[in-house]
Amino acid sequence: MSLGIKRTRPLRVITASFEGTPADIPNRFDAMYTWARARGLRAGDRDPIGRMNLPWTAILSDQEDTAAGDTRHIDLWMPIDGAGASDLQYSVKDFTHSNVAFMIHRGPMNKFEESIEHIFEWAQRKELSFRGRVHRRLFTRGVDANPEDPDWEAEIQVPLLASRSS
Repeated sequence: MSLGIKRTRPLRVITASFEGTPADIPNRFDAMYTWARARGLRAGDRDPIGRMNLPWTAILSDQEDTAAGDTRHIDLWMPIDGAGASDLQYSVKDFTHSNVAFMIHRGPMNKFEESIEHIFEWAQRKELSFRGRVHRRLFTRGVDANPEDPDWEAEIQVPLLASRSS
């Protein structure tokens, strides 16, 4: 299991927000991908082993007692190469570097919530500062497959707050 802290790279993304459940994410990504391709934007290709070279990201705002199927605020990011214009449905934004605690989840998605709990527990043990239960789900392999497929792979990121020096 990969677990640690890293600095993310800057990204240009198509972004959208909605209130829904994690089960809504694949269909929302499909619509976003269709929008990007209709505008000639490159929005991620698969490498020879099936991983996305520009991982699609879902940012979920959970509370301590949020269950897996509960409705919550979800932001979607789809990295793009090239320039695109925002419209009423999607925005194109540039994001800068940030520090995150991260974990790689491999296996069926019915075990994903356990991985999310694991990274939050790890971050607390390490006394890392983070804001609430906000986390990112970067889907690197399997997002378009059966959720019980053992080849699902996703990176879970917990954005870290900047530490203050005295």
